[in-house]
Amino acid sequence: MSTVHKLVPRRSRAEQAEDAGQRETAVRGAGVKQKSATRKAVKNAAAEKAAIERALAERAAAERTAARAERAAARKAATAKPAPAKSPARKAPPTGTPAAGTKGRSDRQREAGRPKEAGRTRSGELRISLSHLRAHGLIDPRGDRALLAEEMRVVKRPLLAHAMMQEGGSRDRVILVTSARPGEGKTFTSINLALSLAQERDARVVLIDADTTMRGTEQALGIEHDGPGLTEYLAAKGATLADILHRTNIPHLTFIGAGGVGNGNPELYASRRMARMVESLLRADERLIVVIDAPPVLATSEALALAPIAGQTLFVVEAGATARDVVEQAVEQIAEHTDVQLMLNKATSGRANGNYNYYYHADYNVPPATGRTRKTPWWRRLFTSAPLGVGFGLWVAMATAPVALAGWVVVPRIEVATAFTDNVENEVNGERDSDVVGKVAPGVRVEADETRFDAIMDYTLEALGFARHRNESTLRNTFEGGARAELFRDFLFLDLQADVGDVLIDDVNPTSISEFVTSDNRATEYSGSVSPYIKRRLGDWAELEARYQLTHLGQDDNSLADVTANTVSGSVTSLDRESPIGWTLRGFWDDADYDQTEDEPARHSKAIFGGLDTSYEINDRFALLGGLGYSRIEDETLDDKQQSGPYWQIGFEARPNARTRLRATGGQVFDEPNINVEGEWRPTNKLSFGANYVNRLSSRFDRFRREIEDTDPFDRINDERDEIDIVLDDILPDNAITRRGESLYQQEYLSMNVSSIYGRNHFRLGGIIEERDFDQAGNQSSYGINLAWLRNLNRNTELRAGSDWRHVDFGDGFEKDELT
Repeated sequence: MSTVHKLVPRRSRAEQAEDAGQRETAVRGAGVKQKSATRKAVKNAAAEKAAIERALAERAAAERTAARAERAAARKAATAKPAPAKSPARKAPPTGTPAAGTKGRSDRQREAGRPKEAGRTRSGELRISLSHLRAHGLIDPRGDRALLAEEMRVVKRPLLAHAMMQEGGSRDRVILVTSARPGEGKTFTSINLALSLAQERDARVVLIDADTTMRGTEQALGIEHDGPGLTEYLAAKGATLADILHRTNIPHLTFIGAGGVGNGNPELYASRRMARMVESLLRADERLIVVIDAPPVLATSEALALAPIAGQTLFVVEAGATARDVVEQAVEQIAEHTDVQLMLNKATSGRANGNYNYYYHADYNVPPATGRTRKTPWWRRLFTSAPLGVGFGLWVAMATAPVALAGWVVVPRIEVATAFTDNVENEVNGERDSDVVGKVAPGVRVEADETRFDAIMDYTLEALGFARHRNESTLRNTFEGGARAELFRDFLFLDLQADVGDVLIDDVNPTSISEFVTSDNRATEYSGSVSPYIKRRLGDWAELEARYQLTHLGQDDNSLADVTANTVSGSVTSLDRESPIGWTLRGFWDDADYDQTEDEPARHSKAIFGGLDTSYEINDRFALLGGLGYSRIEDETLDDKQQSGPYWQIGFEARPNARTRLRATGGQVFDEPNINVEGEWRPTNKLSFGANYVNRLSSRFDRFRREIEDTDPFDRINDERDEIDIVLDDILPDNAITRRGESLYQQEYLSMNVSSIYGRNHFRLGGIIEERDFDQAGNQSSYGINLAWLRNLNRNTELRAGSDWRHVDFGDGFEKDELT
């Protein structure tokens, strides 16, 4: 009996996609195509994109014109004739009277709060007064070394790094700024963040005021804007995107006003028109970052409507004023849709008080507090009475931002785990020995996101210590990596994947059990694949892909077979978004060589497949699936040595509502049943039920190749599973049985689970049943239950615990009960 407890930082890993039900990794089921928009909607979307591109082009042209004018003025000043040596002295004005053309102190004081320079220039851009920004405590957009400017650089750096390491058009380039309640400084933070981002050489910023009630952004910037805004555009009241997208005199900064107040604003923000507008902005300029000043979460529902379109949320917390339960309640509402990062605001103390009172200028958002205030308790001052820089430092410490440089990101981590196990040597029933095991595993993840090159490398050094079996304490190395290069633009690509690690084995072949076992039951496994491929659009109606893949799997144990496979595959997929019918024509040829082992001779396996998969979308919620073709496999572990016959499948995918999804396909491939059924039901946002059943022809090597495909680190389009589900999967050991060498088998596998969220806690209870039918050996079976728990301690640290019980019948007289 053992209990596992892990204290680990989050590790971003590629998510597992759905199993396709085919032996070869290239065999995928036809997906349900999303319902296409009408021709009118397509034209409107194209018009919107064109308007955005025109507005951005006009802004860039205006910036170039201003730069040329400055250079011309500089050249003219350099070539101007020198001034006369002497000139008549001007008589000084009387004491206390300002000279002509200057302003006295009282004049400057009167104009400090009046944006006299604000307005529109002749080119139509909005002019933001720099003196008005200074008067309201905002940073200088021209750049300086002031304390506030430096602190905003600290805040923006992890946000910018996370935004730019994703592909263009990603939600991570949309930053939502909000708070729990009014008056915490979210508008002040939004403006300073946008001004700081606009100073970047490789970034452009669109600042959106989405708080129609307060209009704090317009007031703080000193903008007198009476024209249409965001809400008028979303409500289609005659305003075009060009009407609301305003260039400013600040380089790289564009502004969209809030618009009028209305009861239907949450529905407008949640509409497709809003999502389409943001998507078009991001697509028009791959360097563009959108900053949205949203209303407070607990004041209105508008922030919740905006959260799904934002990949990052900066949540502003007022130091010493906002209760922790209030923050947790607000964050819990939006954390399901976006990555939330907390920022402590208004942290001041002692001599620095006079320097930091500008950090949140209350005049333009809510009335300042009046009357006698209650003194902060000593215990609260202990944690919040620090300079503003310390407040930002706390936020940075919570964020643990990765190191980013020129498209490369380095993310360090460390994992600490302990367990008590009653079967440390992986023995059969009756011969068990218990032990307490500890684990420390530092690691590093390196990600590269260049224009035509992506790479992910993940290395972990595991130190395992056994309390009783001290001589078994050891170090283990694991490495996972992948790279994708675009060799010829939009035509020729290259994929590389590699994996080095340990595999658990028994006296015959690999078996799945807890990781906390002695090294005598392990072998080093190394694997990799090289895959050049061609990908090309055939006009607007189809996309062609042709691929060659070389895959190798090897171990340092001669009881396991080294396998090398050569695969050639191709597919043509329809791109017609206006038709309810989707189709994919695909095929592959696969040739695998298995080396000789201690117990099995060398052998050869070959498979051929070709088929047409189709989908017909009846409506937004239901689609029919079908496929037809031919398949053939040759393998010595089959009774008939070869199996061939027609390939066919029928099925459906249904999404009756936003909380229910069901997909089922059934048919035949390689003359064997091929069935895949999966469903999910979410009665609430914090409770979900899921189930999956597969019946297919498989083997250990095929399972490995499916993992290569399903864990493709660059397949962001098909990554639909929640990150928490992946983490919960990592808590418990794999449930597979692989003791019968490299033989093919017919696999039946059923899994069910229920997941729940309570505050910072995530729970999952699941069960599995598996049966493997071999042609030339006895059948294997397994069943069990598992429980996993995860608690978020902070943004980058989690506490995990899990327990798993299984019964395994190996089909050769050996059985095993495991409790992990």
